[in-house]
Amino acid sequence: RIMPHLMLPQRNYHVVLQVDSFTQGGMENVVIDLALSLQTNGYRVAIVNFGKSGDASVKAKELGIQVISLPSDITDDSYRSWLLEAHVDVVNAHYSIRGAAACRGAEIPFVQTVHNSYVWFDPVQIEKYREADRYTSIYLCVSMTAARYADIVLGLDVCKMRVVPNGIDPSAI
Repeated sequence: RIMPHLMLPQRNYHVVLQVDSFTQGGMENVVIDLALSLQTNGYRVAIVNFGKSGDASVKAKELGIQVISLPSDITDDSYRSWLLEAHVDVVNAHYSIRGAAACRGAEIPFVQTVHNSYVWFDPVQIEKYREADRYTSIYLCVSMTAARYADIVLGLDVCKMRVVPNGIDPSAI
């Protein structure tokens, strides 16, 4: 479910960019760039990491981005409480489906970014993504190929998918 008030650009929204690991690499750079862009446009941003931290975490902090480490075994109830206490308005997940149900319970949109075709997923991981699908508000797919894969192989709801090729389209977020 997309909250109608999130369709218009608003200042002071608290956006959480959620990851399961924040060490180094392409996804980490995308998350940092997105955080900087959101901050420049007046949003409050935090990167929430449920796993290992590394150079990306250090770089983000040096750039003035808040990075919060939460336990990898946090319960949905505890995560929901944290989201509410932190006054989070939207969670944008990157390779992370943790807490999707908690977001729904807190009435916070859970937006997944589909970065590519997740060909390395085993059947257990695919089933976890399918379970999180019912709690996901929208998918931002970086290409038609990623969207097709998410539809055909992962079995995610194609009606929730928006293709945002080669970067970020603020009107689609």
